[in-house]
Formats: sequence, C-alpha cells, structure tokens
Amino acid sequence: MKKKTIYAIILNYNNYDDTVNCINSFDEITACDIRIVLVDNAAEKDGADKLEAFVAGKGSSRITFIRNNENLGYATGNNTGIKEALKQGAEYLAIVNNDVIVNADSFTSSMNLLDEDERIAFAGPAILEYKTDKIQYTGGIINYLTLMTPHLNEGEEYQKSDKTIECDYVGGACMLFKAGIIDKIGLIPEDYFLFWEETEWCAKARQMGFKCVCTLGGYVKHKGSATIKKIKGLESYYFERNRIMFSMRNDHNIPRKICAIVRAFMEAFAKG
Repeated sequence: MKKKTIYAIILNYNNYDDTVNCINSFDEITACDIRIVLVDNAAEKDGADKLEAFVAGKGSSRITFIRNNENLGYATGNNTGIKEALKQGAEYLAIVNNDVIVNADSFTSSMNLLDEDERIAFAGPAILEYKTDKIQYTGGIINYLTLMTPHLNEGEEYQKSDKTIECDYVGGACMLFKAGIIDKIGLIPEDYFLFWEETEWCAKARQMGFKCVCTLGGYVKHKGSATIKKIKGLESYYFERNRIMFSMRNDHNIPRKICAIVRAFMEAFAKG
C-alpha cells in the first residue's frame, strides 16, 4: 500500500537549535511520507543563513525552505507554508511548532481520524511536557465569558489509548487537517499576529458544523513558547489584545460579549 504523504509546516523565528531538533525528529516517522515546508519569519540574517545551510546539508528534496522578508506573525507565516504545500499538491497537512519533538506514532491516529470522519476539521495528538510524560493539553475549551481557554487533561500522566477527545480547539503546537478544509473555512485568520488565531480557526470550523478532536493514540513533546518568551512584555500584550478581539469577532451572545470585554479590560489594566 502506498504511504500517505503529509506536509509539515514549521515556522522559525530566531530559534535555530529548536528548529533543527524539530526537523531531525521527523526522521523517526516511517508510517507516512514526510514533506517539510520550513518558513523563516525574517530571523536575524546569520540565523537564517545558518538554517538554510542546515537544510542544504540535509541533502533532501523533502524540505522546502522559504525566507520571508519580514516577521509576518504566526498566522501569515504558517499560511505562507500552507500555500506552498497546497501548490505542491498536499492532501494532508500538519502545523508543527518549531519547539516540538515528534516521534514515530505522532501522526498516525490523527491521520486515521481525518480519513474516518469527514466532519473532523482538525485533529491532533496529545501535547506533552518536553521533559516529562505529563500532558500539557489534549485540546482545550473556550470560555466565552472569562475569555480563557483551559487545557483539557493538563498535568495528568499520559497513557496511550484509543480514546478520542472532542474539544473546542486543537492547540497550534501540532494540528493536522486535510487540504479540502481550507476550501471550506479558509486559511488561518491573520489579524491576530500571535495567539488566539488557531482558536478562532477552530471556532469557525465548529460554527460551520465541523469537529475538532484530540487523540491519545499519539503524542508530541512541546517546550512551549520558546520564542515569544525571549521578548519581554510581548506575550502579555498580544494575549490581552487578542482575547478581546476574539470575543468581538466570534461571540454572538451580545450581553455575554459586553460582560466579557469589560472584564478583560479590567483584568488587563490590573496587570498594568
């Protein structure tokens, strides 16, 4: 039987070591044919040159390297990779954060779910802490009143199983989908720059009747916000701004929306 081909979109921004480790980990996957679209989001020149040299050194036609001229943010950067993958004829795609380590079984269960149920828009493996077997999240839920997105099963010990968890959103650290869903819901919303964009993407899919699921049949290890934490204050700014924007764009319950936005502003001011 011919192996399925999956295109992994990896976005880099001044994080050479993690990106290299992420790409190298894909060598463990043999159940499907892996193609990688690596998008450098205007990293420092030396870093980008070093990364391009690494790709050349791999000597593999399986990796496409794209250098953006400016930092376009998470959504636009990943959309650049998605468009390239689609141009190359991709049927299955995965967005994978560059601080993620995959293994041989990371994608198999998610791919099977996408094939078994056409109502699934996004599927993903369990996301584990980088140094332990504890779960970071198995998808999450959206609380439209508090404008928080709690992680499901956070802190629990991971145990591989056939269990499938339906959720409001699949975390952007590792999410898989079929090319056809882009025709129905569009690309990742680009107005956020950083944070909440994959949450809105999943919310839009669910509003159109699709499902988002996480499977315990596979996992990846994730360091978590390795790039954004290097820039003091940036993480808090985009999170606070974007949770308000998410509510304005996606909550159709007007009284709840007003309460949520007022509450979010008060919390933001309290943080200074």
